[in-house]
Order: sequence, then C-alpha cells, then structure tokens
Amino acid sequence: MRNSVTKATRSIAVAALALTALGTTTSAHAASAPSANAPTLYAAGCPGDGKINGNTCTSLSSGAVFHSKVLGANVTITTSYKKVSGGKITAQLGYSHRGTYHYGGTFTQSAGTTKSSSWTSYDSGFRCAPTIGLLKVNSQGTFQTPVASC
Repeated sequence: MRNSVTKATRSIAVAALALTALGTTTSAHAASAPSANAPTLYAAGCPGDGKINGNTCTSLSSGAVFHSKVLGANVTITTSYKKVSGGKITAQLGYSHRGTYHYGGTFTQSAGTTKSSSWTSYDSGFRCAPTIGLLKVNSQGTFQTPVASC
C-alpha cells in the first residue's frame, strides 16, 4: 500500500513538472522541426507498451524519449527528449538503423525543456525499415525507445 501511495505521489509530481514544461521546445541542432504527425510529448511519460499512435517512446526517471517516423515523399525521423526533472545533462539524440548509429550535435539540457533532432532520408528502402530512437547522455549511458516501423 505504501509503495502504491509513493508511486502515485511521484506520478502527480512528474505530471505537474511536465505541465509547467509544455511549450518549451528547442532544437538540438539545425534540423527541421518535428512534423505535425510526430507524437504528442505526453506530460507524464509514455504508455507502458511504449507506443503512441504508431510512434514509440521510453519513460525515464527524469522525462521521456520519443521517436517517430513520418512517411511521405521522403522519410523524416525525429527523436526528442522531454526533460521534466533532475540536473543539467550533456547529451546527443540519435537513431539506430540496421546496425548503424546516427547522432545529432551535443547539447546541454535542463529540466523543463525539450530537445529534438530530425533526419530526412530519400532512400525508398528506408521507408519501413525499423529504427530505434537514442538518447546518449555523457557519464550515464545510452537510452533507447522500442522499434519504430510501418
């Protein structure tokens, strides 16, 4: 019972911090802004299965990592990190595709902000190939989302 109350209290605190952070988006590097079809950056993290409207996400203790693929004439991949709590980090956003890793520039991030990086591919073989969103944090390791595909 005590554990449930503690978890509920934490969830309320994270949701309150995230609501304060809504609308504070900055770009990790000079990439295109996330598409209107990109997943909404949910205030309290992501669902337990890591899937949001065909996109993927992973909840972390200090926020959530989101990963989307938008198909059109080309494929736009976006990885975002919404940081709702904790100290300042130095990190990179990226994605993995068929065993290769692609990262944007290094950035610093404080609680209450969102960083995003986007990549565009015109390769038709890339359209439904699985990709994984990555957040590489200096001195902490790399966090990843579930696989995104068609």
